[in-house]
Amino acid sequence: MGHVYYGNTIQNLTYEDCCYLAIRKDKSAGTVKYYKEDHDFTLADQMQEYPVYGTTDFHEGAIDLKRDHLPCYLQLSIKDHEILYGKEIEEGVPQTRNCQDVETLKLTLNDPVNEVTVTLFFSIYKNSPVIVRKNRIQNDGNETIWALVTRDRKEVMIGYYRILAQPNATTCEYIKLPFLDKSSYYEEKETGMLYNGSLLKEKEIRKPSQFNGANESTAQLFGDYQSKIIYLTKRS
Repeated sequence: MGHVYYGNTIQNLTYEDCCYLAIRKDKSAGTVKYYKEDHDFTLADQMQEYPVYGTTDFHEGAIDLKRDHLPCYLQLSIKDHEILYGKEIEEGVPQTRNCQDVETLKLTLNDPVNEVTVTLFFSIYKNSPVIVRKNRIQNDGNETIWALVTRDRKEVMIGYYRILAQPNATTCEYIKLPFLDKSSYYEEKETGMLYNGSLLKEKEIRKPSQFNGANESTAQLFGDYQSKIIYLTKRS
């Protein structure tokens, strides 16, 4: 998704007045092409409204996601749009409160491969030259993992959440914890096991094991909509 112009109000704008902003010809041989069939189009010179890394223009990305500490090169495409009257109010964040004479354009962008949905909001005030923007990022994946760490890095709480069980699930999946002290040891509260900080930081701690039909005695998760909290405490 791109934009053509942002600035002062322009009256009686015609196609000829701004077509040069959207049309490019005679691309150089070194320019990255996006479509094999169209050699005159490249994202390198397009003004992207929400640029990403790897598959868009050469501006700094608006979003930087990683999966297993590897970068995700998103390819967001427009899934839906909606025009709303008024503006959403979210408590706890700075925002404009006067929502009279406001219209909001809501654009939903989606990358089904990386399982990410980004919703963009553009609120336009009728009597003010102001556009208020915000975005909302949604993880559409089957798993969610988060971690809370104390300031002194002596205690860690890891939350693992899974929506649907996976058939024939492997028991060798791991969670990396790069923020821990690699020179210390950490004890898992439930099992009492000690882990080397270097192992947790550079390698991983094993994800809660899912029942796969052959590990009933050791499985920690059974069926859909399961979660597990892991507590680690620094011991040295």
